[in-house]
Amino acid sequence: MSHSDSDSDHKGARVTYERAFKEIREKKKELTERTRMLENMMQTFVNYLPKSNVSEPHAITSIQSPPTHIPTPNLSQQSATPATNMSGFSYPSTYPKSYLRDALELVPKYDGHNIPVWQFARACKRAKETVPLVDKTMFVRMLRNKLTHHAYLAVEDEIHPTVEKFLDCLKRSFGPGKSSNYYRGQLCMTFKKPNEHVLDYIGRIKDLKTAIIEGDQTSFGRPLSEIEISSIESFALEAFLEGLPRDYRTELRAEGYNSLNDACSKTIVIDRRLQREELRYKNARASRDNSAPAPQIQILQRDSTAMQSDSSNNPVASGNQKICGFCKKIGHLIHECRERQYYNNNSSYNNNKPTNGNNNNSNNNYTSNNSNNVPVNSGNSTVASANGTPRGQWNVRPINAMETSQGISMSYKETMVEYQPSNSSQYPFADRPPSCSTQEHSPT
Repeated sequence: MSHSDSDSDHKGARVTYERAFKEIREKKKELTERTRMLENMMQTFVNYLPKSNVSEPHAITSIQSPPTHIPTPNLSQQSATPATNMSGFSYPSTYPKSYLRDALELVPKYDGHNIPVWQFARACKRAKETVPLVDKTMFVRMLRNKLTHHAYLAVEDEIHPTVEKFLDCLKRSFGPGKSSNYYRGQLCMTFKKPNEHVLDYIGRIKDLKTAIIEGDQTSFGRPLSEIEISSIESFALEAFLEGLPRDYRTELRAEGYNSLNDACSKTIVIDRRLQREELRYKNARASRDNSAPAPQIQILQRDSTAMQSDSSNNPVASGNQKICGFCKKIGHLIHECRERQYYNNNSSYNNNKPTNGNNNNSNNNYTSNNSNNVPVNSGNSTVASANGTPRGQWNVRPINAMETSQGISMSYKETMVEYQPSNSSQYPFADRPPSCSTQEHSPT
């Protein structure tokens, strides 16, 4: 009984497996048929697209009816796939003229000399990727309209079935006469400039990598293998990291990227973060500068006021020339003016100046009531010299030994006896102060 039960179980499982396998094959066949049908419909619409014209409305009605050689799917097949999914791949609304026009706007005008040929080729490939299901021959004809002058003359009499053939013809005519090794050297010396945006630096690296790949393909005469392309990409990644600043390079090497595209994406993220940090620090410095203490400004104002007052008393002419503010003469300042010192030391000279010849000696001799023999406060006061007090505001005259007829003496009385007042013959120019431009007369 056990063997019969096990056999029946095996048979039941086998039948179930065969039924499931049959359903899978039918489903696969159905999907294959639908895929083939969609491809035929897309090819038909794409081939018909350039022939459509607004002046021929009957062509639109003919598109609505399916071709006779394409089998019409049943309702169950149509209900399995929504019409919206099919319209994304098969209906002519996928690539209208406006969509193709937008794709062609990515391609710049090329005359053979205005831009490098690899830059034009790169733009053509980018435009082709936006419309992958468009007819290749028709797309090449559209790209030919972007050529002018010498570039158009180079491909005028040639027919190119694919975009690759079209670009190869342009590269042979206008490509630089430099090998891939030259671009490898340029890639090794490339670095990010101080004021260069990181996206511009990434674009230069990718352009050099493309030039190396195309140069190797031209020299080898065949497409490069995956291993060769991977080797070039690794070389470009190393050069890309070495050309970055230290802040970028340290973080990228720590994370260990093996793909150039991943490293470029991370570099953009790092650049944005560094820009935010720099802006934050700049705002912080600006706020600190605006919150500077006010007393420092007041001190500067007081200093500036003092400097202005000094400059008013001691005006300085152009060329750092000294002008005295007292006598208005050139060559010294007010604190160096000897004429000012004379007037300060002889403040009562004008008051004691004699008006007639009878009182010449009365004002300059000792008074009879002065028992201590204190001299009268007249012009050249000897009290100031004897005590060492300052004669003027800016000058302190020390006590010096004076030479007399009896020898060198420091006696107060002898000094007064030997040096008579201003009316004496020892001061021949007593009526006017000494000039600042001449030397002082020493007493004889």
